[in-house]
Amino acid sequence: MAFPAAVEMVKGGKLRGLAVTSDKRVASLHDVPTVAESGFPGFEDYTWVGVFAPSKTSTEIVNYLNLEISKILRSADFQAKLALVGFEPVGGTPKEAADYLKVEINKWAKIIKETGVKID
Repeated sequence: MAFPAAVEMVKGGKLRGLAVTSDKRVASLHDVPTVAESGFPGFEDYTWVGVFAPSKTSTEIVNYLNLEISKILRSADFQAKLALVGFEPVGGTPKEAADYLKVEINKWAKIIKETGVKID
């Protein structure tokens, strides 16, 4: 999840944080409630960043990349830098990433269909 532009403004009192869209409060803005806490249970959305490789990349290479990226995500220095701008790193296995991506595609496909959103 990420909201770098707003974090410092909320912390500095220039903006009032109404809610975060994650399922739990965010450490960098611990006083800002979630949308669910604000009266909309089940509401959850994240800005996320993933690392992708070509579909024919070998399992060994994918696992190696995942291991190295996981080490970076766990480093205190990297986590501190991300926290400053409102990012909370989440790692996992390649399968967990693929499963999450499938859920996101299905969720947004349903929202697009139900709302009739069109690309101009």
